[in-house]
Amino acid sequence: MNERQARTALDDIMAVLNRNPAHAQGAELVRRFVEQVYIPQKYENGDWRRASGQEAEYLFRRSILSEIGELRCRDLKAAHLRAVLRKLAGTGLGYDSVSKVRFAMGDMVKRMVAEEYLTSNIAAGLKTPKTARRSDRSRLRRVTLAEYLQAWTVLYERERLACDLVTLCGLRESEAYGLKNVSTLSEVTRRGRLRV
Repeated sequence: MNERQARTALDDIMAVLNRNPAHAQGAELVRRFVEQVYIPQKYENGDWRRASGQEAEYLFRRSILSEIGELRCRDLKAAHLRAVLRKLAGTGLGYDSVSKVRFAMGDMVKRMVAEEYLTSNIAAGLKTPKTARRSDRSRLRRVTLAEYLQAWTVLYERERLACDLVTLCGLRESEAYGLKNVSTLSEVTRRGRLRV
């Protein structure tokens, strides 16, 4: 059996499983769906790499499954999703963190609809609560031109590029040093884009 035949056989098996009445009716627990369908598909499709996948799995286990994991998929309502977001916002979590959970739940619900665990997208109108704490950007330190010039003169070429990317382009330090696979700036311009 070659790879193409194996994939066809796997698709046939999955089609039978997806037509299972228990799945169509949404009798599965949300926790079971996430752990056995959603997470494996994210890795298989290449949506998540190892590090980002571990972070996303942790987000699901910590913030989502702890609240709605024991509900059956068919019993899941938009009110449950809003309650998760309200609870997170009430604990003092930042707006960006609560929004990340909102997007994760929206993606999870879309997958549930695609796999026929739900009949409609209950996360369609989901919003991040206004009570989520906004970050105070006024406390960020601004770099003066003199400070920038002083730093730039003591740095080597690689660190200068990283300093420019962080200071002028808004990249995080980890993103700038994630460019280590790009050996020269000419290679970046040849490719026509930065891949971080």
